[in-house]
Amino acid sequence: MKLNIIVRSLTSLLLLGLLVPGMFGQADTAQISGFVRDSTDAVIPGATVTITNEATQLARQVQTNESGYFAALALPPGYYTVTAESEGFKRTLSTQNKLDSNISMQVDLQLELG
Repeated sequence: MKLNIIVRSLTSLLLLGLLVPGMFGQADTAQISGFVRDSTDAVIPGATVTITNEATQLARQVQTNESGYFAALALPPGYYTVTAESEGFKRTLSTQNKLDSNISMQVDLQLELG
């Protein structure tokens, strides 16, 4: 009888141990990603994209890759301004981008010559 209780207890502890790591995997962050293109819809590699939290003014800079794609990971929820700039182009921005936790957001930007 005591052996049966010990086996049940160990089984319960083992199952709990398997479930707990999944609970810590929950994140309260999300990502903002997108493409930077010019007015002809051509991608702009190497553009600097700045993602600024409008409440805290904390900013993160990323570069677009060869496909004009950028991604800023692990951002806390809030409202963000996304700015893109590249040599030979006018700076552009998008404001009031609401980022919710665990929901990725895409912000595509278009740069004009200038």
